[in-house]
Amino acid sequence: MQNPNLTQNPVPGPNQPQQPAKTEPQVVSNQPGPFDNYALASFLLGTLSIILSLVVYPGLVFAIISIVFGLRGKQSTAKSKLAKIGIVLGVLGLIFSVFWGVMNLYLTVVSEL
Repeated sequence: MQNPNLTQNPVPGPNQPQQPAKTEPQVVSNQPGPFDNYALASFLLGTLSIILSLVVYPGLVFAIISIVFGLRGKQSTAKSKLAKIGIVLGVLGLIFSVFWGVMNLYLTVVSEL
């Protein structure tokens, strides 16, 4: 017959302390992830979209690509802040480009009158 004190009870009783669940430690590496390049590209294209917002069409194109790359880059854990900054810069570039496009159209119409 087995000794009842040697058997392992999966459910702790009232007098037995509960054992903590075993978890594996998360490994954080300094290796670039698959989406880190998207975060960097989003940041750079967002900056270019603000600079080129006076030239309407390139500013719009760079802003839209910056937003798309920023959304892809947010999946990266290492450079998600850079991706968020790229998204913000892309949105600002989009707003500035649309504003200057509307102003250009308005001034063109007014000058024709």
